[in-house]
Amino acid sequence: MYGYKKGDKFIPLDGQQRLTTLFLLHWYFGAMHKNTDLLKGKFSYETRASSREFCAFLLDFEPDFTQQHLSKQIEDDKHFMSFWQNDPTIKSMLNMIDAIHEKFRDCNFSNRLGNINFDLYNLDEFKLGDELYIKMNARGKQLTKFEIFKADFENLLKNNGFNDKFDEFSKKIDNEWTDIFWAYKDDKYLIDNAFMNYFYYISKMLYLRVNEFDKDLKIENKVAQIYRDESNVEFLFLALDKFNDIKQKSIEIFSNLTLFENTQFDWKGNIPKQIDKFNIIHEILFFIVLNGVIKDIEVENLKDIVRVVRNIILLTTISRGGEVTLSSNLRGDHIGIIVNAFINVKNISDFDFSQNLKDITKDNMQHQKDKFELINKDAKFKDIIYKLEDNIEFQADLKNILSDDYQTLEKRKNALEKILQNDELTILKAMLCIDNYRLCIGWAGGYDKCYFGKKGKLNLLFTHSKNKEFISKFLDEFAKIGNLEIMIDKFLKNIEKDHFRYYFVKYDGFLGDIKWGEWDISGDNVFIIKDDYEFIKMGGKTISSPYIDPFVYHAIKDLPNTSIEYNHERLTTYGMFDDIKIYCTAKGWELEYGEKKELIEHGDFDTIENLRRHLKDRK
Repeated sequence: MYGYKKGDKFIPLDGQQRLTTLFLLHWYFGAMHKNTDLLKGKFSYETRASSREFCAFLLDFEPDFTQQHLSKQIEDDKHFMSFWQNDPTIKSMLNMIDAIHEKFRDCNFSNRLGNINFDLYNLDEFKLGDELYIKMNARGKQLTKFEIFKADFENLLKNNGFNDKFDEFSKKIDNEWTDIFWAYKDDKYLIDNAFMNYFYYISKMLYLRVNEFDKDLKIENKVAQIYRDESNVEFLFLALDKFNDIKQKSIEIFSNLTLFENTQFDWKGNIPKQIDKFNIIHEILFFIVLNGVIKDIEVENLKDIVRVVRNIILLTTISRGGEVTLSSNLRGDHIGIIVNAFINVKNISDFDFSQNLKDITKDNMQHQKDKFELINKDAKFKDIIYKLEDNIEFQADLKNILSDDYQTLEKRKNALEKILQNDELTILKAMLCIDNYRLCIGWAGGYDKCYFGKKGKLNLLFTHSKNKEFISKFLDEFAKIGNLEIMIDKFLKNIEKDHFRYYFVKYDGFLGDIKWGEWDISGDNVFIIKDDYEFIKMGGKTISSPYIDPFVYHAIKDLPNTSIEYNHERLTTYGMFDDIKIYCTAKGWELEYGEKKELIEHGDFDTIENLRRHLKDRK
């Protein structure tokens, strides 16, 4: 314990919380055994009359130890002054009383409290002032990082001449701010990690507002540089003062705003402890909320701002070869760029959508502007646009279906919701009834590798510029018919049987999973397209993964004495029917038996049914 003597009194410079906790422990067990007289006159607070009066009141209070919360009993007592609730020291003491009661309600240490002691260091005797306080703790050991941080930050404020901020920090760090972070104490009843995580997060964001991103950044080494600017100190203090409001607004906003992540961040959980696990999206969006609360932005306006930021982030993507989902192109240097673009925006109408932001396309910004202008023109658009943005198959990118006609957009939104209630296979078949929407996503074995869709992964197909007319037509057609099965039946009656779409729609194994014997092809509906009638369905991302010819599969799957084998040289599979090898080629069915070969040409009939009849007749 560090401090100095003044007459017969000891004035602590450090350890106020430890002294208070020691006093409360003595009070707790003394009250439990009806003996608090030894404490009277031994401990008081000089800084606040209310704290001093509360300590005196506490010594005469007789709690009911059978109750769960002693603090409620204390606050309900007729001698408890209501204004004491505004004293952060008293609030901290009430929290500590409940914590002591929770831990020791079934214990009896009243005869052992004398074992709790500490060494006393009178700094006047050492003539080293604060230096000794920084170097040693009460037992002559290194102080905790949090204790050193507090002392260092106080010195930083004092050396920069921020005297008012120095006084404010010294008072709040052991009072109001401790109260705020007490809810996030660890199992040793310390708030160190929770507080420092939050502090370093804010420091990092302030640093990146004016400095380039460095993947090797150690923010603890930049503290002095950051808080040389008094406006950053002011921002930090407000972020601490308003933390509870910031958390509540975060819960309210993010509970209703999906980020389309595999695992959603638990905004209702322990943010200070988890904040060091934030990804870039979390860092940016949480800071937008934090900044908005500090600047007293109306919550509805803040929700709109956060949504637009999320949308811009979601559309900062690239398509990587071979992948069926879009990949984020968001990097660390986008943190400062995006935050600075929105730091002074109090209403989304204040935002300049025409500004150039690095690596954020003009199309992206224009699309956000188009949506905002529709909402601004007619508030009815807001609910529809927001619901479509939050749909996993669009993920904020509505360029292909956006309409300035309210009824058209409403019909498309309703159609989408009803369509997605169907199973994946039915949806994909109905999509092919409208058009050949497939996308080439790369190459394999020298051939095009094309994606036909997977429920929950339709975003790439629905938002690609190639499919602008297709997706609008698909939704509009369903809005008229209202049933995917009817759309499929109508298509099969009218489509020519020499078109690949006929087979993909009629036979389940093209767009559905194939499970037959040892065969299990259940990937993302990616095909190697070699030629007409030569579609190789892939079970993985590369040709080293399992693959199968769905034409061959459907031709022989329920015939006797059949199997499917690989021919890696031809990058295909063939069927075995007794001793006959069966290949599907662009020209027709190649049948090999012994040294003989036979070609059964495709025609304007169902070539799968035709081959099956041929094989049955042959049998």
